[in-house]
Amino acid sequence: MLLAYSQLKKILPQLNESVITPEIIYKVFERRKISFYELPIEERGYYVTENGRDYVFLRHSLQQLLFHETLLYEGVHAICHFPVQYLLRRHTLEAEAFSLIGMMPLESLPRLNRIRHQLDAENYDLLLRRNKVAELWNL
Repeated sequence: MLLAYSQLKKILPQLNESVITPEIIYKVFERRKISFYELPIEERGYYVTENGRDYVFLRHSLQQLLFHETLLYEGVHAICHFPVQYLLRRHTLEAEAFSLIGMMPLESLPRLNRIRHQLDAENYDLLLRRNKVAELWNL
């Protein structure tokens, strides 16, 4: 996890210091020639490679928060990983952790935890998962 974090930190220096916006991810995709599409698909999103090209697909109808999380999640796969079945679990955990870090930098956690009782169920769940990342890896 920490190796992947240091690799991702080189690409996204603001990781865990400020929010990684969709615009930042789009610029990384552009620099790395990763094609991005919003489509009417069943899944929230996925990352694939085909003939040496990388693609990220997201469901076009996702609400803003889910869109942001899914974009970061699939973006991490596209930036740091490649689709290999035996590495799937580790890559899934890393992608989830980094999508949460991208949305909620470490310095924002104290404030978010103070207002957690005001969050809706979806945001509360994201905060609980982000707290677990901070607890496990101190990120």
